Amino acid sequence: GNMAYDANTEFTRFEPHLLSPAIGAELIGADLANFDDTLVEEVRAALLKYQVVFFRDQHELTREQHIAFASRFGDLEIHPATPKDQPDPEVLRIAHGPNSKGQENNWHSDVTWRAEPSLG
Repeated sequence: GNMAYDANTEFTRFEPHLLSPAIGAELIGADLANFDDTLVEEVRAALLKYQVVFFRDQHELTREQHIAFASRFGDLEIHPATPKDQPDPEVLRIAHGPNSKGQENNWHSDVTWRAEPSLG
């Protein structure tokens, strides 16, 4: 797809809420479970404008819909930590609880060693 950035893109499918003066926006109202070409183009424009985007409250989003939406931005990668027997290897589920606190909230960068790292 075309990753050109149009600074004049009007967002009609969500309201961007800036998270800092320099980088990041929450896309309030984006419904990834019911995406269409317009939403994909607007999310692409927001990603290029804000460099990182967040989607809240996607409780109805199935794994299949998540994969279909993400596929509109390029080939999906299979993360090395994905269980080999998982039916949908494009999705890496990260869950935490009392016995698994996790470390991913510390700064890190995933799979940048690949010849062609993923878009996001």
